[in-house]
Amino acid sequence: MQSAAKHIAELKRTGRVRAALSAVETAKKDGSEELLLEELKQLGCDVDALQQDDADTREVLASLLEEEGWRECRNDELRVSYKKEEDDPVHRFKFEATFETATLDLLSLAREFDLISSWNTFILDPTILCRTSFTGLMVYLGVWVPWPATSKDVILSARGFDLIDEQGDVVCIFQSEDPPQGAQSVPESAEGRSRVALHKSGFKMKPISATHTQTSIIFNVDPCMNTPPNWLISFVLSVMSPWIYGKVVNVLKEIMQKDGAYRQRQDTDEHRPFYRHFAERIASYSRDLDKLDET
Repeated sequence: MQSAAKHIAELKRTGRVRAALSAVETAKKDGSEELLLEELKQLGCDVDALQQDDADTREVLASLLEEEGWRECRNDELRVSYKKEEDDPVHRFKFEATFETATLDLLSLAREFDLISSWNTFILDPTILCRTSFTGLMVYLGVWVPWPATSKDVILSARGFDLIDEQGDVVCIFQSEDPPQGAQSVPESAEGRSRVALHKSGFKMKPISATHTQTSIIFNVDPCMNTPPNWLISFVLSVMSPWIYGKVVNVLKEIMQKDGAYRQRQDTDEHRPFYRHFAERIASYSRDLDKLDET
């Protein structure tokens, strides 16, 4: 039973939430449920938290597939959609694209969050406040918006999940959350920015070959203000989002070179275990894709 508990805890640690829950059910059948739960508790593995993580991933993945009520604003190399329901303060933005890049590089672009301002000038003071787990972190960011609106900011908790075996996806769930004690303080330059709330949001990355990645991302934003002007929504949809998409395309070609900041970060002692783990997981899935293409 102890070896089963350690296996489940390791699956949880690496974000394999559905595999962990499946292993829990198998272990329950093979022995004492009470003993299993006690051993998992000693290993810091909470089954209730696992179930919540699973529910959160399913909720966000379902919202990424949802079409009803969404207004398509753009559909070329980048698909942009927007949804706002009456009497709901939340504005929903969805972006979908396929990038000509390895999934690991796109994942690095998201995980090494503090490097984002080197290429995205809309993002102000991106700061990793703490790393909460092998696949999780908490971040601060400001967002520049044009005058007369005030620049915004938000503190986010992000949790990464490996659903590669189940459906070929790397998934991240992020939402507003207060930082834990001991986390780095937000930058002093945050003063004067208007705080927004990000409701449960997320992205998925799916390797469709060794060199191409299909992505979808949803932001559920409460601007915490009276109805934002139409020009500001239009700016996000028609100016900011295609500009950022274009920058991502260019950045993936440029900064993933051997001497680039992202490559150097991947190769540090602190970060190497994460990238090695996901490189192996994605490579295994990509090999299976290649075999399917050959049949």
